[in-house]
Amino acid sequence: MPATLHGEFESISLGSLPLHVEDDSGIDWLVTDLQGWWDSPGVTLDVQQRTADHGGWGGGSWLTPRTITLQGEILAPDRATLLAAVDRVHAAASLGPTTLRVVEPGSLDRSCAVRRAGPVAVATLGASASWSVPLVAQDPRRYGAVVGPLTTHLPSTSGGLSLPAAPPWTIGATVVQGSVRVSNAGTIASRPTLRIDGPVQHPQVVVLDSGGGIRTLTYNATLAAGEWLVIDTDAHSVLIGGTVSRRGLVSGDWPEIPALSWADVQFRAAAYDAGALLTVSYRSAWM
Repeated sequence: MPATLHGEFESISLGSLPLHVEDDSGIDWLVTDLQGWWDSPGVTLDVQQRTADHGGWGGGSWLTPRTITLQGEILAPDRATLLAAVDRVHAAASLGPTTLRVVEPGSLDRSCAVRRAGPVAVATLGASASWSVPLVAQDPRRYGAVVGPLTTHLPSTSGGLSLPAAPPWTIGATVVQGSVRVSNAGTIASRPTLRIDGPVQHPQVVVLDSGGGIRTLTYNATLAAGEWLVIDTDAHSVLIGGTVSRRGLVSGDWPEIPALSWADVQFRAAAYDAGALLTVSYRSAWM
C-alpha cells in the first residue's frame, strides 16, 4: 500500500531507510524530534579584548560541525517485525558518511552528510520501540538538490554581415557569451564544482557576484583534447581525469556563490578553441 506520512514533514530518510512513514510491512516509523536540524551551528570566532582600548580583536569565523539528534518510535504489527526494524535503524546509523534528507512542506528538500556520533539508544515494549540516534555533520551546511550541469564554451562571435545596399540589410552573428548565471537560494555561500574539458590553454574561471565581487581561478597549464579537469572549490581539490592532483598548477581565489543571491561564472583562456568546455554544478546551501 502507499506510504502514509505523519506530522509536519513530507519525508525524512537516513541513508536508504525511509522514516516518518508507514511502510509496506505495516511498520509505522514516527520521527518525534530532530534536534539541531533547524538551529545554526556554532562558530569558531574568538574575540580578545584590545589592550588599553575599547572593543576586541577577532580573527576569521567559521561554522563548527552540526550536531543532530534524531529520535523516533517504531510501531510494528508484532515483536519479530519490530526487532527486524530495530536492526534497520542500527544499520542506517552508519559509522561512515551517510545522507540525512529532510523534505518539508513547500518542497523544501535539504540534506547533509552525517555519521553516527555515539550509541544508538533503543527501548522496546512488546511490538513498539523508541529510539534515538546522535549524529554529526562534519560539513554543517544543509544542501539543496544539485543544480546543473550548466555548460558554456569560450566566448566567441561568428558570422554576421552588413550589406551596403539600401535599405541596409544585416545578417545576424552567432554569439557565445562564455558565461552562465548561477543562483543560491540558501543562507550561506555555496561553492561550485567546475569541470573543464580540453583542448584549452591556461583556462580561467572568473566569478562576478551580484555585489560586485570578483574571484578568478586560473589553471596554469594546457589541457589536450580528451583531457578534463575537475575543480572542487569546497575541498580545494584539482584533479585531472578525476584522479591525479594538479592542485599546484592552480592560482587565484576559490569562487563562491553568495547567499540569497547570484553570480555570473565566466570561462576564459589564453587562446580560443572551439572544443573547450566549462561545466558548472552547484547546490544552494543553508546554515
